[in-house]
Amino acid sequence: MKQENLQELLRDLSLSAVAKNAMSEEDISGVLFELDAAVKSRRIVDCVQFEECWMDQVDGSQKTYLFINIKLSPEVCEAAFENGKELNELTWNLVVPFINGLDADELPESVYDWLDHAEVHLATESSEIYECLMEIIQLEEDAT
Repeated sequence: MKQENLQELLRDLSLSAVAKNAMSEEDISGVLFELDAAVKSRRIVDCVQFEECWMDQVDGSQKTYLFINIKLSPEVCEAAFENGKELNELTWNLVVPFINGLDADELPESVYDWLDHAEVHLATESSEIYECLMEIIQLEEDAT
């Protein structure tokens, strides 16, 4: 259950960062342009940092997907380290269908429809990470 919670939390954080990074852009190509800029500059948005972006196929699929590699921001890693946890190695991929690889009947009507298909691919399996992130979020909420 904790692994599912971690993936859901990372998906929410990632989608929020993508949306904020896009600065209210309504066009998918505009969002892709802003994502490219974020990756190239390793932009930090809220508590995540954009790292890499590439296109590939998901196992067993013939469709192309966009993989956006994301890490926690240095501030989050520092807060975790101060609490005795190391999260600097935590990295995940937000995976969305590559828009140019979709059939006409599969094209999303909006950016939100497109991002609704996003999945998180996470290599790490640790309930400790989820619990640590929730502690940091709680500490941040308590501080405000």
